Amino acid sequence: MPVANYNIYCEMLDKARKGRYAYPAINVPRLRPQMRYSRD
Repeated sequence: MPVANYNIYCEMLDKARKGRYAYPAINVPRLRPQMRYSRD
């Protein structure tokens, strides 16, 4: 899954606000161990 950079993230939030919808939340601490191993 690609990770959005700051500019893309801001665009996503702006579109969500204008479109009156929300993105589901994710639990970031649970992703950290997976991200650490995926870099190898």
